[in-house]
Amino acid sequence: MSWRDFLKRREQPEDADQPKPELPMIRTGGVQSSAGAPVVGRRRLPADPEARARRKARLEQRVLDLRYDIQQAESALDESNRWTGRIAELDAAIKQAGTDIEAIRTATPQEPGIPLPPWPVEVVSLRGTEPADIQLRIGAVPFHYVEDLDWSERGHQRAPTELRRTEGDLDALMPDAVPDERRDQLREHLAHGLATLVEELRERALDG
Repeated sequence: MSWRDFLKRREQPEDADQPKPELPMIRTGGVQSSAGAPVVGRRRLPADPEARARRKARLEQRVLDLRYDIQQAESALDESNRWTGRIAELDAAIKQAGTDIEAIRTATPQEPGIPLPPWPVEVVSLRGTEPADIQLRIGAVPFHYVEDLDWSERGHQRAPTELRRTEGDLDALMPDAVPDERRDQLREHLAHGLATLVEELRERALDG
């Protein structure tokens, strides 16, 4: 086909003499619309008053949620907001992780552990429900751990409480042969180990 014939075809309307088919009409909620066109209808209110109240409550909650989302989105325009604060926390955590890794790589070999006598651990009493109360006897030394009733809420979750040692002398578990320069290290190790033990005992009590 030559370019002249192509221009002639462009000048003539295609199917000018053929009637265009009419689109069917759709009736929705008393409003007619041709097929393919969007139709905005209204949902009928339920006759049940309780159903209407539930629907109203859902709509009001959606409005509150949307307002909260808009408020949070607008706060992102501030120079200092929750996201920039979180980014700063993550940057600090990454920096601290790098410092810890470097400390591990360059650390000197640790001193050998201090052997302790195989004292038996006796559970004298155990109450896992709040407030938890645990009494132990390690060798001849009694230990008592209680759960403080003071607690705080972080967000929507309750912060877990810690068991506090109210009775028990850690130094009584140390052999006399332990050097003075290593007593603080062993004391911290014993405190951490006993805290882990009583936490596990409380969890087992709660699980039955």
